[in-house]
Amino acid sequence: MAIRQCQFYVAKKDCVRLATFVTLLEQLQTAYSPRGIVIAGPGVNDSGVCTSVTLNSCYALNHTEFGYWFGESTYMTFNSCAADHIINDTGNGVIAYPYYIDIARGVALNGCGAEGSTRIMKVRVAQGLNINGFMTLSIGNATTPPDHLIRIDGGSSTTISGLWNHNKLGATYVLSLGNTFSAESVTILDQSIFATEVTYSSNWRFENPIRFIMNDFSKKTQDNTLTNTGNATTNTTNLANLTKLAYDTELVHDVIIRLPSGDYEINGTVYLCNSKTRGVGRVRLIGHADGTSRIVFSGDGGISFGIPSQLSSVDITVENVELYLGPAIHASNKGVLFYKANVAFANAKITSDDGAKQYYSAGQATLTLDNNSRIMTPLYGAIEVAYSYKATAAPTNSTKLPAGTIFKASDPNATRIGWINTADNGANWLPMVVT
Repeated sequence: MAIRQCQFYVAKKDCVRLATFVTLLEQLQTAYSPRGIVIAGPGVNDSGVCTSVTLNSCYALNHTEFGYWFGESTYMTFNSCAADHIINDTGNGVIAYPYYIDIARGVALNGCGAEGSTRIMKVRVAQGLNINGFMTLSIGNATTPPDHLIRIDGGSSTTISGLWNHNKLGATYVLSLGNTFSAESVTILDQSIFATEVTYSSNWRFENPIRFIMNDFSKKTQDNTLTNTGNATTNTTNLANLTKLAYDTELVHDVIIRLPSGDYEINGTVYLCNSKTRGVGRVRLIGHADGTSRIVFSGDGGISFGIPSQLSSVDITVENVELYLGPAIHASNKGVLFYKANVAFANAKITSDDGAKQYYSAGQATLTLDNNSRIMTPLYGAIEVAYSYKATAAPTNSTKLPAGTIFKASDPNATRIGWINTADNGANWLPMVVT
């Protein structure tokens, strides 16, 4: 069915109400009624599927409830549609929206808009919703601001870009999300909506159901320097607070944590990432240039490179730092923990006071050591260790490989020559030529 160039005004309830499939509405205008264009199934509850519906250049004007009201919408596109002055002044308690969709499955709004209304849109369930190029004028209320302009109760996939609110009146938030979204179900592609303009409910696993491509604060490298307070508990808190900068957002650039010269004692476990951390950026622990920076673990102190529930590998570096399992560490504490992360040591060490205390690894962690790095204490678990010797001659010093360590290979240098070892104790180096 197709309806073109028609006008429907002054209805008691709906100017246009359809329960149909494969429909084209073109240059259809409605005005002066509670609702303008309604596409839904029959019945009081408006439960029904609207499939393959296209609206081109339609216009809803001066409605007291909704400009467009749609039920379970599947494969629907709005092109250049507008809804102006959708304000409920009747006192019947209905919250007015220019656009309302009960279930949006494969729905796109392209080049649409709304003017002179309190809000913009409400969607109960979004399962493939794309808002692209949406302009508003004088939306909100300066005297009694609404709590949101766009409300999406729940769903699994929404993308928004090109939203421009001109002469925006008062509103608490631009976008309000319900509590049934999972991780990154909503993506803002540009600067249409800022993080401060969104409210949402966290659930037990995914802290942020929304992702900001342009306004992700982690796109800026974060460079921080620690000060040794002389108190192990305070040092632990300060170190943990810096690593939280990498949580909850995509890690695009580096989070740098610079350690002071001398011993930096901690007595609690610091996690360098959590189950939400992902991205191509690194967490970097960098010691002082004088080479004396040492993190000393006492009590339950430790550093966790990765976390057991980590969903994706994270790149972490330890540069010019010694990780020391001190005599005051609790007997059951492994101190240095590796889980699924890719960790690179550069002029860095894991040591203990008696050469016997263990570190721990699980979950397919990988560890790369350069020629100036050492692990001088036993391993509990299993880990893949790659030694990087970029030299044309075999290493001149002996590298003790901890019991249980899996020796991988060295990286080839510029001359495409590297070294591999066939013994557990690092004594049998053989050249490796990469062709």
